[in-house]
Amino acid sequence: MIFYDTGAWVGLSVANDRNAPAARKLHSETSRGAHGSIVTSDFVLDEAATLIRMSADVETAARFLRGVMDGTATLIWIDPEHFRNALALLEKHRDKRWSFTDCTSFVVMRELGIDRAFSFDRNYEQAGFTRLPRT
Repeated sequence: MIFYDTGAWVGLSVANDRNAPAARKLHSETSRGAHGSIVTSDFVLDEAATLIRMSADVETAARFLRGVMDGTATLIWIDPEHFRNALALLEKHRDKRWSFTDCTSFVVMRELGIDRAFSFDRNYEQAGFTRLPRT
């Protein structure tokens, strides 16, 4: 399994995003089975849809959300336990500039035993995960 972070979705959805070429390449590999099944969360989708809407338009953001909902990605909904665990992680790592969404992602990844993230965010490496693509 591979966890898709916000930057991955933005790179795949916004043609002129600086990470678009690398995002398309890694997603193509994943589509061919190279990295296992795709997992993401509702918090990541919220963050990505907001950035896509701001970088492009409402139609692109809505198309992105529908595509993920109708696609093959496993969508994890952040529940109260994930939320509490993410808050504890955020408070424990005061020295890191991790977003709360990152913390929810780390909690989900650990819960599911996922060690790889499709992300352009080095916070995943700080949290002990392998980040792809290696840029």
